[in-house]
Amino acid sequence: MKTILTTLILVGIIGFSYGQTDYKVIKVNGSITMKSSGKNLSTGTVFSDRENLLFGQPTAKAAVINPEKGRFVVTPENANDLTNSKSNFIPGLSNISSRSGASSLRNIVDMKNYFSGNFMIFDSTTIVINSPDFPIDENNFFYCRYKYNDEDVNKKLEYLGDTVIIYKNELLSILGNPISSEDVTEMQLFYYQQNEKKSVLINSFNPVFAEKSLKEEIQVIIDELSSKTFKEKYDAIVSYLNEFYGKPDESNLKNWLKTEFNLEQK
Repeated sequence: MKTILTTLILVGIIGFSYGQTDYKVIKVNGSITMKSSGKNLSTGTVFSDRENLLFGQPTAKAAVINPEKGRFVVTPENANDLTNSKSNFIPGLSNISSRSGASSLRNIVDMKNYFSGNFMIFDSTTIVINSPDFPIDENNFFYCRYKYNDEDVNKKLEYLGDTVIIYKNELLSILGNPISSEDVTEMQLFYYQQNEKKSVLINSFNPVFAEKSLKEEIQVIIDELSSKTFKEKYDAIVSYLNEFYGKPDESNLKNWLKTEFNLEQK
């Protein structure tokens, strides 16, 4: 496989940065190696903007952060994107939107839009279903279906009043035995009506689970932005998740950040 060598020269939003700037790695997709040490970039690695990087694949990229410069995405292919620069740093996406609030799920169209694309599942994920067409009780409920070892696995979702609760550990277990989230790449959400013996497909989605690696990545962002406000930290986290994982639900994300990192609006 062809190796791509790129020398880094950082360009800031306003102009050139001539002093050395250190960046910490949040996440790496693919293989990127520091020429000076021969070590691969990984979560938590610190390197300077003067480092020569070897990209193992044309699609390799890394999310990196500096407390003052902000978050960037390192790629091997944007050398010509910035005028008069050989920079392979591009600013991290500024999109900080989150998935529409669960309280807005009033009909099947809302649910189809909500349960679509990359859907983030935290340790405990709650969704409010505020629709008379989808009552929730012992005879009418939602369940998820996915394939495991070429067999269908159906998981009835817990509920409390009009709130559906997805427990990650329960979802990723079969006969009480945990399974790897890597083995579950697609799910379907159904609504079951017992009186009619009928299942209604709501939508298919790609589950993205909050695993240990994600917690380590978010910790890097929080640590590097320790002097920033809650909003600045939160916006950076949402932007990062949008770019590398999927659009998170605001209330579930904030609960997760509070539980895992004691990060909350004071």
